[in-house]
Amino acid sequence: MPCLTTPKSILITSVSGGIGSHLVPLLFDQSPQPKLVLPTRNAENLKSALLSISKAGQYVFLPQISVRDPVWVESLSKDNELNTIFLYLTGSDEMTTALILLDAIRRIPAIKKLAYPSSIGEFTSETDSRIPSARVRYPRQLAKAIIEQRLKYRPLDLEWTILGSTIFFANDNMQISNIPSKGGLSGLSRHGVSRIALSEIALRARNAMYDTNGAWHGRKFQLGKKNLYISENFTQIWSKALVKPIDNTRKSNRSGAAVEEDDAWRYWI
Repeated sequence: MPCLTTPKSILITSVSGGIGSHLVPLLFDQSPQPKLVLPTRNAENLKSALLSISKAGQYVFLPQISVRDPVWVESLSKDNELNTIFLYLTGSDEMTTALILLDAIRRIPAIKKLAYPSSIGEFTSETDSRIPSARVRYPRQLAKAIIEQRLKYRPLDLEWTILGSTIFFANDNMQISNIPSKGGLSGLSRHGVSRIALSEIALRARNAMYDTNGAWHGRKFQLGKKNLYISENFTQIWSKALVKPIDNTRKSNRSGAAVEEDDAWRYWI
């Protein structure tokens, strides 16, 4: 059956994060333009970071309150006619917050669409609903696996899409201060890792939310580049960016077998 819901008012969590900052401009370009509800701890800082918000006028609402409050979520939905949610969460309380929000959503019939950015990999099975713990090696993966299980095996009365992405290109920014002094990027395998741009994830999230034929409904999409980037690739990129030779001194010496056993999930999820 085709999914006919068109986003009218969209709740976007973690809008100050990388994906949200790319998603907001895309949604402002939609016609008709949806209302965006963007919870934030500091509205002024968010306006400074995303200039398009200041120009949106009545099409944006910046409540300064925690998304962990289910009563507030229900009230917010009613007051703003929410029918779509982009649920992107990070941090130590990711799983708790997501489950609280999903339970709140269950009590809000008006919400009809949900897009959830997760990690690449298969966390659910048609024949076994247990979490594949052999593939969940890090806490952040466990949280995402549990949330995916919740969506698939305790279905909500809405259209949902899971976006499983590889490691972000933007993650390199966390190492900027160390690159000139230590050379290269730490933790990269000689066997290569897949990467994806935050803008690509945002584009697919927009497409999922504006799906009207059911192509995105009830599915997980694995997102990432087919080509693998090795340490030398990033060393060359950063050498050009910094106009300074960067030695590839932090390349991993681990064996191929060890990489296949451990790093494949570390970098693909």
